[in-house]
Amino acid sequence: VNSSNGKPIIEVYTSIIEKLGLIDGNTNIKISGGIVDGNVFGGSNGEVASITGSSNISITGGTINKSVYGGGNKAYVSIDSTVSVTGGTVKGTVFGGGNEAAVKGNSSVTIENVTLKDVYGAGNLAVVEGDILVNVSNATISNMYAGANQADINGDVVIYIDKSTLPNI
Repeated sequence: VNSSNGKPIIEVYTSIIEKLGLIDGNTNIKISGGIVDGNVFGGSNGEVASITGSSNISITGGTINKSVYGGGNKAYVSIDSTVSVTGGTVKGTVFGGGNEAAVKGNSSVTIENVTLKDVYGAGNLAVVEGDILVNVSNATISNMYAGANQADINGDVVIYIDKSTLPNI
């Protein structure tokens, strides 16, 4: 994600069209530079604009001034969500799942070689119905939560930590 005119991008969704239907298949967002002033969502925006496949976010550079969600904003992901942050800056929180939107499969979060404030393996006010996998390597995270922020998780949770600083797990 990089704007052609050098100005920051407001927000990133795989689909910003609310209430028009499903995205049939997987979604992939790759951010290697630039500035996103808002949030990044691996899924869609809106209650009926969900994804019938998996959502995938890869951040290797750039700056996200708010949060990153593996799932959608009030739009569910029917299979899995994957978030990988191996570079760049995320000033908000990294969520493996959605914002007020379920991930009906598994959630996977990989954090490597970065410093972050908060990381959740699942979503914000959003259930993950499958398993949660969190991999942290050579990173510093102020607060890490294996599950969701104010929501249930229905599967197993696995966390791998290697050569990292996590004062609050």
